[in-house]
Amino acid sequence: VAGLAQWLRARREAQAAATRALVSLTGDDDGDSLDTSAATVRQVAALLAAATNTFALVLSRNPLRTDVAAAKGVVAFVALFFAAIVLGAVAFVRWDAADRLQRAYGATRAPDAPLLAREKRKLRRQSAAGGAAAVDGANGD
Repeated sequence: VAGLAQWLRARREAQAAATRALVSLTGDDDGDSLDTSAATVRQVAALLAAATNTFALVLSRNPLRTDVAAAKGVVAFVALFFAAIVLGAVAFVRWDAADRLQRAYGATRAPDAPLLAREKRKLRRQSAAGGAAAVDGANGD
């Protein structure tokens, strides 16, 4: 384990030295202007090398050795971010459903399915009762 830690430390130091060499602005041909919007190939390569090194370092750590007390802020941020995504998804799904009903039924309010079903049952009962009364009345009862 000590050998692995020493190897990782040496590798990090070598990569950091290579990154510092790439980031060095000596030999930059921008004429010492204050406008540094145009990145050179060496600067882009340094950025990619640093990102690769950071990615490798993060993935090479043992996640079980993470100090939970020190990571409370990060955990809280990730939890809040996740909650915002879930709540946003739920809100947008409901909004989309309401818009779909609005498009289907126009400017009028979309009918409630339970209310519509109740009204249909009521009409059936009335027509069945009225039909039976008419038959009874026709028989002279």
